[in-house]
Amino acid sequence: MNISSFRLLCVLLVVMLTTSSRGAVVSEQEHVVSSRAGVVTRAEGEVLYRAQGERDMRRLQIGVRLTNGDAVTTAAKSRAEWSLTPDSYLQVGADSRVRIYETSLDRMHFDVERGEVFIIVRSLAGGAALIVHAPPGEVTVRKPGRYRFRVAANGETEAAVGRGELRYVDDLGKTVTIRKRRRIRFHVTGKKEIHGA
Repeated sequence: MNISSFRLLCVLLVVMLTTSSRGAVVSEQEHVVSSRAGVVTRAEGEVLYRAQGERDMRRLQIGVRLTNGDAVTTAAKSRAEWSLTPDSYLQVGADSRVRIYETSLDRMHFDVERGEVFIIVRSLAGGAALIVHAPPGEVTVRKPGRYRFRVAANGETEAAVGRGELRYVDDLGKTVTIRKRRRIRFHVTGKKEIHGA
């Protein structure tokens, strides 16, 4: 191999390595990880939000920090995701609307007005609470796990526990615990049904 061929090979190798490393940076930027609660890490499709005190909806962008009073709405074939803790997140499915009440690392509170929300909690600081309010009731997540909340157009709500534990207070003031592979349906009539997943 002569010197000019060797130089050409070196230049091509440098170009290939530079191009592939740029691709890695871009793919890392598509899904942001945040140590702050409420930071948007994913927004796919038509995802809009209304900041507290504002009249108009805006397109939700990765990196926006959602705060108390904000509302997020997703269209068909769209989804959004934001951080809860450094290793936990809330994902909003298509055709959904979620209002944010509180986004501190020790107390998080969300209102699922319609649609479907998935919550992955890998850790909660000691004493931290994650509260999810849906039309007929409110549940509290106190343990790491996987959770799904679905609110139908008529307001009926289903909360499912893939792993972890949910708690809610029934009509008699008693705390009820829903554990792994169980789900509860809150009917608009006030009736509640607990089922195996």
